[in-house]
Amino acid sequence: MGNRNLTSVDLFKFIAAILVIAIHCHPLNDYPAADYYSISLISRIAVPFFFVFSSYMFFLKDRPISVFIKRILILYCVWFVIELPFVYYRFFLGNTIVDGLLGLTKAFFLSSTFYASWYLTATWIGMLVVYLLAKYTNKYLLYLVGIGCAFLSVSNSMYANISSGQGWQNFIGVTTWLMASNSFIAAIPYCILGRIIATNKSAFRLNKPWLLLPLMMLAVVEVYFCRSYYNVTDSYYMLYPLSIVLTVILISHNVPIGENTSRMLRNMSILVYLIHPIIIHILMFFKIQEAGMLLYVITLPTTLVLSYLIVVMSKKFPILKYLY
Repeated sequence: MGNRNLTSVDLFKFIAAILVIAIHCHPLNDYPAADYYSISLISRIAVPFFFVFSSYMFFLKDRPISVFIKRILILYCVWFVIELPFVYYRFFLGNTIVDGLLGLTKAFFLSSTFYASWYLTATWIGMLVVYLLAKYTNKYLLYLVGIGCAFLSVSNSMYANISSGQGWQNFIGVTTWLMASNSFIAAIPYCILGRIIATNKSAFRLNKPWLLLPLMMLAVVEVYFCRSYYNVTDSYYMLYPLSIVLTVILISHNVPIGENTSRMLRNMSILVYLIHPIIIHILMFFKIQEAGMLLYVITLPTTLVLSYLIVVMSKKFPILKYLY
């Protein structure tokens, strides 16, 4: 599988990046039920897929963990510099230097210092944890940690208000401080799933597209149940089987697109993910448009055009490749 041109994966990466824009723009914001279900059942699969596939490729190629982390940290640093004005506004404007630095430090490890950076941080820390556990412990401890992190992440999201008991709410307070649904804690279970695919040929028995239908039906049931408790859709249990089956299907079945197109979609997906929050927050900062369909239809084409231009121009100006 490692030598195949994964055109289906590259195509879905591009689609997934567009789905992430929908998560942040809420195009169906005027229709709360439609917005909730479309984001929960469709858009939320994007980031879990990114985690699972990144882990799959890492463990399949058996690269040094330092190479993997270096690649992500370079990308992180480049975009951190680009977004310095936003970082200053978020952490230092109106705060003391000490408070700003403390907030920035916590955000670096547990959330985001600049918009969309949480995924980059969660990926390298989550992968490092999984790599070390897999290398120096046994699979039982690895899976136990994965189950525990999944519980923390889901509890902090859709199930946060399932109980009003003081003990449960205190527990949720801890998961909230840890940003359990938007930090490396959320990434660890998906990174473990990616490793399972890479190291077990039996995982490819899940490459039947029809398997997505019963999983989606179960996801609908869980999301319907959870809507009564919380309106945050970051994490719920059915995302785990959905992400592993979807990943296996995509790496098992290619779509007939050319290698150049596939590479373009792969590169653009990274840029779309990193550029769109800047567009959104500029529009919202100047009160040009709040969340809704108009925000989406402005952000989407703007982001796609900028991403395409950067990839094309990087052929003439190679320094632009550091952006993706």
